[in-house]
Amino acid sequence: AGYAGWQVMQRCNVLPDAVIGAGNGELLACAAAGIVDEEDLLPLAAAAALGEPLGELLCQFAFDDPAVPVYSAASGLPVSDGGDAKAILAGLGGASTRFAEAATQAAPGLLIEIGPNGGMAERAAEMGYDGIAIEAQSGPVHCLLLALAAAFAAGAPLNAAALYEDR
Repeated sequence: AGYAGWQVMQRCNVLPDAVIGAGNGELLACAAAGIVDEEDLLPLAAAAALGEPLGELLCQFAFDDPAVPVYSAASGLPVSDGGDAKAILAGLGGASTRFAEAATQAAPGLLIEIGPNGGMAERAAEMGYDGIAIEAQSGPVHCLLLALAAAFAAGAPLNAAALYEDR
């Protein structure tokens, strides 16, 4: 669900300057940063959802270097290449104890959280950043529209027509 929300954001020309992954959201962050493609993301996400360790499965995929900076909320560190991404993803499910360090490095003008509960957007707001959460698993479409509006207000060159393509 989070990846679908990301695809809509991308089609509307809302592209990240940096991404932060927290928990299973590190998979989505790797996809948004161009490290892993959709074909590789889906089996990894399915395994993570079942609570399976990803270590052996990760060996089957070749990860690219990030197209935009990506930070791990578990380590607080930047992900510099596909090898770093594999190491972080092998430990998925860890606590997001280093979100503050990751957010400080990413320095978001606007943090858009695509996830299940809005916790990272709340933490970003506590740190003084603008944050908005998209309830990716069960939320109504207005959450996505609010995030797009916030991105537009922050200066993103929004392509609103993409919302109506193929309709």
